[in-house]
Amino acid sequence: MGRKLRFAHLHQHTQFSLLDGAAKLSDLLKWVKETTPEDPALAMTDHGNLFGAVEFYKKATEMGIKPILGYEAYVAAESRFDRKRGKGLDGGYFHLTLLAKDFTGYQNLVRLASRAYLEGFYEKPRIDREILREHAEGLIALSGCLGAEIPQFILQDRLDLAEARLEEYLAIFKDRFFIEIQNHGLPEQKKVNEVLKEFARKYGLGMVATNDGHYVRKEDARAHEVLLAIQSKSTLDDPERWRFPCDEFYVKTPEEMRAMLPEEEWGDEPFDNTVEIARMCEVDLPIGDRMVYRIPRFPLPEGRTEAQYLMELTFKGLLRRYPDRITEGFYREIFRLLGKLPRTGTGRPWPRPWPRWSGRPGRGSWRPSLPWPGSGSGRRRPSSTGPSTSFP
Repeated sequence: MGRKLRFAHLHQHTQFSLLDGAAKLSDLLKWVKETTPEDPALAMTDHGNLFGAVEFYKKATEMGIKPILGYEAYVAAESRFDRKRGKGLDGGYFHLTLLAKDFTGYQNLVRLASRAYLEGFYEKPRIDREILREHAEGLIALSGCLGAEIPQFILQDRLDLAEARLEEYLAIFKDRFFIEIQNHGLPEQKKVNEVLKEFARKYGLGMVATNDGHYVRKEDARAHEVLLAIQSKSTLDDPERWRFPCDEFYVKTPEEMRAMLPEEEWGDEPFDNTVEIARMCEVDLPIGDRMVYRIPRFPLPEGRTEAQYLMELTFKGLLRRYPDRITEGFYREIFRLLGKLPRTGTGRPWPRPWPRWSGRPGRGSWRPSLPWPGSGSGRRRPSSTGPSTSFP
């Protein structure tokens, strides 16, 4: 009798793949725990966003499932600043599976996802290879599904371009780049997988089995069709509506995954590598009891600490704005408020934005209060009576 099959799902969409993922977190995690009860691990790889990352991390951790934070990025064919439809799948953007290996990797995922919306949004929030190079540290990359760049070049019989793009990704991610193998019974995947296997052998790359899950169980495929119909603004009666080509995009058991990638053809490597990658990914989010204040590091004049410089700016602003109306009471109030600023683990004060008075007790009202003079906030001058006056 052979050894027990080891496997972890590393390409899984959730409800946060908007109008595409039909896997609710609670249902998904319960099913993963049931299908892989020994050392369960799961990667969240939603389309173009990290909206559910913290909720997923919390729920998975509570259930004893190792959370792997990632996302399926939209990569522009050329530049993220291009604003025209290009050739190829989905008008010139492609998929790439990215996983956070450590906290630095998670921070880089956040940067990539944010820049995709701020700089690269055109039909989808897109990144490009330029910012991938800037934010590759701490990331593991998988070559992606049929919608990824390398598989698309293979399907177009442009193997030279497929190999060139592979080499480009290897230059970015080095030994953290893996070949992603999927099999949903589609003829396109058979063609792509043969070439991907050759690339893996030629470049000494690890292969990874994934299933591109979009719903939890096989019987959920119909509900997923409804979701896609809503996304594409069509009805279920429309024979031309967009839908997935089969009902195999669910969270399969290790045995079902093995049936799609037989041992005699693929061996154990694509399965063992999923567990190895899950082991490599160690992201400890500073939430709950581990909360750590993370604030920007502002440029400081030589010889000043942040606390000293904040106090200096505060008093300079006070003198600039109210040169004729300062009382001893104002100085005492400033010292009192500066002393109340919480400190981080490094002893740096937390420069929280100055709360404005809402006028309703219990809703963020501060009395007495002053605007930060150095920030230019607030418009009313203090009265001659001292700091007992509040300023909205």
